[in-house]
Amino acid sequence: MMNIRVKKLIFSLFTLVIPFVFLLFLELILRFTVPYNDESIVEVVKYDGVEWYQVNRSYLKKFFPNQAQLIPEFKPNLFKKDKNPNIFRILCLGGSSMFGTPYQMTSNIPGMVRRQLRHIFPDREIEVINLGASAINSQVIKRLIPHLDVFEPDLVLIYMGHNEFYGPDGVGATTLEKNIPFILDLKYILREIRIYQILRNWISSPAPPQKVSDEKNLMREVSRGSLVELDSDDAKRIYRDFSANLGNIVSRFKKKNIPLIVSDVISNLEFAPFSYPPKIGEVDIDNIIEEIERQFAREEYPLALEHLIKLHRQDAQHALINFWMGKCFLAEGESDSALKYLILARDYDLLKFRAPSRINHIIEEICQQENLPFVSTASYFSRNSKNGIAGFDLFWEHLHPNTAGYYSIAELFTQRILEMEILRTHRENLFLPLHMDSLNICWLDLAYADISIQNLTGKWPFRNFVVSTNYLDSASPEIFQIVSDVYQRKIVWDDACYRSAAWFEKNGEFDLARNTYEAILEEYPLNFYAHYQLARLYRDLLRFDNAVKHYQISIESNPDYLFARLDLGMILINQGLFDMAIEHLKKALVLNSNQPNAAVEANINYGLSAAYANKRDLETAVVYVDRALEIIPNYPAARELKQGLMRAIPKNSTVK
Repeated sequence: MMNIRVKKLIFSLFTLVIPFVFLLFLELILRFTVPYNDESIVEVVKYDGVEWYQVNRSYLKKFFPNQAQLIPEFKPNLFKKDKNPNIFRILCLGGSSMFGTPYQMTSNIPGMVRRQLRHIFPDREIEVINLGASAINSQVIKRLIPHLDVFEPDLVLIYMGHNEFYGPDGVGATTLEKNIPFILDLKYILREIRIYQILRNWISSPAPPQKVSDEKNLMREVSRGSLVELDSDDAKRIYRDFSANLGNIVSRFKKKNIPLIVSDVISNLEFAPFSYPPKIGEVDIDNIIEEIERQFAREEYPLALEHLIKLHRQDAQHALINFWMGKCFLAEGESDSALKYLILARDYDLLKFRAPSRINHIIEEICQQENLPFVSTASYFSRNSKNGIAGFDLFWEHLHPNTAGYYSIAELFTQRILEMEILRTHRENLFLPLHMDSLNICWLDLAYADISIQNLTGKWPFRNFVVSTNYLDSASPEIFQIVSDVYQRKIVWDDACYRSAAWFEKNGEFDLARNTYEAILEEYPLNFYAHYQLARLYRDLLRFDNAVKHYQISIESNPDYLFARLDLGMILINQGLFDMAIEHLKKALVLNSNQPNAAVEANINYGLSAAYANKRDLETAVVYVDRALEIIPNYPAARELKQGLMRAIPKNSTVK
């Protein structure tokens, strides 16, 4: 007989277990009954007869407060669900520079790497997935790694480091999170539990409604205006965490035998610091700098430097003093001294939107320790910049590269890929030049950047910063509205591409239209409609071989798209391929019967008549042309064809 004490122990344990069993049961029920759309990093979609994974744009919500009004998003990348052996897939990780701010789609690091590799390796399917996003840092990327198996990458590119201070769990972390790292891990474990998600949404107060006068500002929201001194305890913790996180990220990919290439990061050294101490001693810094600016404008550089050196002795860590010393040394032609002080100005900036030098030292140290392929964007920009100082020739503002800057980073990554010989080819490694046509960068993306950068730099923490736009100033109201609508998310990017391409065609700018369709195909290579539109454009330009190629791809992607078959059939008649033309036109006739369109039906019958006439099957040709005229009696081309047929038919024929 069981001992009474044992029974009591079992009963006590049972009562303790019951709540956990109940919670587990409740969690399972909630997972099946309560939708939570942000749970998976990808979702399965079907386009062009193929199943794809599409990146979940909203996946990053779990890393930001419920009350946040602005949540960064991923780009909605597509990649094939079933990865065949010919696919080479690259995964790109990082912050807003990897994302491609201020551009929309193709003019970014992943887009340019993909275009270069597709050019160099034309026989391989190159997929480059952009998992960069604004305001995310190594804390986020470290926690993404376990969810990335679905991507099956052959290579990973990493460009990160600028968001370590103001990204999730940076200087804004709670005291407990800063002192007990396990608390951070526990927080994200809880956020994966459905019960916690529901309670969190219920308890958290909703974000206050946005006033019309308020401007959404991601930079203000993520930083909360926190000022960070270079050697503060907060900064030291950020460096420790970044080193640990990067090491963790590298280790996890190496364990999976996935090659990585890691880059250091670069920012605009010609950009003045955002924040600095307001006084030196008892004197307002702005009053001091006004005199320095006047001396600089009068080219009195030695006098300005004499004044600045005295101030520097009082406060060697003052960002603005270091900045102006750098500017004056640069004006004097002393590039090495200028570089030294401009780097100090960036590092001592109290608003840490630009990564200090220590971040790059950590990246290089870990790459050396782990024997990782490393590329130095910082060194490359310095070598390719005037006076060796990365400045406005490669950047829009403080941080984000322009097209030339992104091209340079993509070129570095691509060259390193070739050196690693992960992909093998006998084709000569000719890099595509920096040109919107060769890189398939459409006008819409470049104009989008104009709007995006104006909005970004028109808010805090920018002051009196004027950015020059390149494309919008000469845009007509109609095309400007298209760009504005896609920026405001009234229409999606590919829809805006089709609208802008149509506008270019209407106004005779056929190269811009062609380039726009090719930009869509760079993102969505099997898109039947983009192939159709490009084929139609080539047809109108009398470039029939190109037109046939894209019509055929359009039909392969969507065999039921009537208009591609109709157009291709008509071209094939002109090329003397009558049997192929008849095959496509007959299929088009069947497709039209599903949703009858009289004008289309008449056109197909006319085409069939022309094809049979060229085959000298005049009786069949008459049957089809009569059908066309029955539908549209005043169809001029059909009437002319009928007259020609009647003249060709022998007088003793029974054909009428």
